[in-house]
Amino acid sequence: MPEQSLHALSLHTSLQGAFDRYWQKFNDVIQPDFTRQFANLAGNKALVDELARVWIGSDFVADLCCSAPAMLFDLMDSGDLQRNYNKQDYINKLVSRLTEVGSEEALMRELRLFRQRELVRIIWRDLARTATLIDTTRHVSWLADVCIDQALNWLYGQACEKWGVPSTLVNGQWVPQRMVVIGMGKLGAKELNVSSDIDLMFTYQGKGCTQGGARELDNQEFFVRLGQRLIHVLDSRTADGFVFRVDMRLRPYGQSGALALNFDAMCQYYQLQGRDWERYAMIK
Repeated sequence: MPEQSLHALSLHTSLQGAFDRYWQKFNDVIQPDFTRQFANLAGNKALVDELARVWIGSDFVADLCCSAPAMLFDLMDSGDLQRNYNKQDYINKLVSRLTEVGSEEALMRELRLFRQRELVRIIWRDLARTATLIDTTRHVSWLADVCIDQALNWLYGQACEKWGVPSTLVNGQWVPQRMVVIGMGKLGAKELNVSSDIDLMFTYQGKGCTQGGARELDNQEFFVRLGQRLIHVLDSRTADGFVFRVDMRLRPYGQSGALALNFDAMCQYYQLQGRDWERYAMIK
């Protein structure tokens, strides 16, 4: 690190050593392609001070920046560290990443890399005090929403190609159906933190069967299979980590219940068998 930047840091002696170790690790992985960005970072006192505060406050961010410096420089060059996203920004960024995805493995990788980049940004803004606690939990919740929605969209298209389109007969015509994912708990209340599980329930409109597939599937079987793939894509740990840990235990009948139920079955459960706390959880 340039001498002036090192002296600019206002860290307690016990923390300076930890930052210096991260900084040396970061130096060791810098490639010639990043010479300009590295010089811009090292010569910017305010940015180095923020970097020190963030790395000392989050080993997760420090380790990611050291293992993937290109991600940090992209966040810096794009101005995203200073920009306050809305939910549509997350949608646009993830949709653009998934445009060329052609396999489930590629989907899983892109989701994980997207999650890493955006969590670094969210945590950075939290520790740099450019975002409030409410902003932080709302943004983590938006990140989860968008990852769920876009993963589900991709998997639904693949499932329809393989098994046919789930449909319900309405006035003599087959009407396509989609799976509805209900976010419970902290996700449903937009209070998700960076280490939270996501509590989900899967539901769909009504009874029916797939149309256009090699063989007919009952709608429930289709959506159970789709839900299983969605959980796998989000929850499985790979070399790039996971997207979000998924907890399905809040669904009707808990772990012994079907993974996906239609609207009528859901309503019947809450009216006749649901316990008070389950209704309260649904209201939240």
